[in-house]
Amino acid sequence: MVKRCPVLLNNEVVTVVRFDNSEVQLPPIGYKAEQINVVFENGKYKVVPDNYVEQPKIQKPKTEKTENKKTTQKVGKSKNKRRH
Repeated sequence: MVKRCPVLLNNEVVTVVRFDNSEVQLPPIGYKAEQINVVFENGKYKVVPDNYVEQPKIQKPKTEKTENKKTTQKVGKSKNKRRH
């Protein structure tokens, strides 16, 4: 979910924003801004542009497990004998 967050600290080393009543530390954004767009995906925060569109989550169809068939056919002995 993309949220517009106020920038609390922005310098050459770090950028800190308020995201859902939490202070989140991010890498420096490299420009001055009072608010930036931040997205939280897969446990990570990321700065995104204003025109960012979230990718829809694609659910993979569930496949049924196939049973492994076991053969009971016996394998005969090899007829190749060592000759001297």
